[in-house]
Amino acid sequence: MIEVIRSLIENNAIDSIVEMCKHMEPWKLQQIKKDLIQELHDTNVKNHRNTIAIVLSDLQCDEAIDVLVDLINDPQNRNSRGTFIYALQELNCEKAIKKILHVLFDGNLEVKCNMYELLLKKFNSMSENEKLECIDIVVREKERLEEELELLEDVENKIFGRRNKS
Repeated sequence: MIEVIRSLIENNAIDSIVEMCKHMEPWKLQQIKKDLIQELHDTNVKNHRNTIAIVLSDLQCDEAIDVLVDLINDPQNRNSRGTFIYALQELNCEKAIKKILHVLFDGNLEVKCNMYELLLKKFNSMSENEKLECIDIVVREKERLEEELELLEDVENKIFGRRNKS
């Protein structure tokens, strides 16, 4: 069965894989999920990882959260994290959000937008402590960015001789 699914992964046939999985016996589905998580962890083929991440998300496979978080935090994946964050939106990942919140500040636009959407969807169901930790991280980062902006404005105005037009 996993060979059929691997073939479908090659063709990015997400809907076909999910539909096939929905008709499996629970024990067989658990084994397929386990195999997919291992494949997600092991493969270096970006398109395969993205397909598997979406399939696991569509199957609401919370067991994939740790691997997705590890992939998001892996520096080698810096330019391909958007799908992993998107995949978390259907999972019960509230406890893991703090571990990936940094992408809101250091990711590309797709990553930042996906992280925003993830926060929008999951923030209210986080524990009060998790919420406060995330708020603290965002406040500290905002303060850091404000300091950087002040420095850049000083460079623009005092060194380049340009006035801020706002």
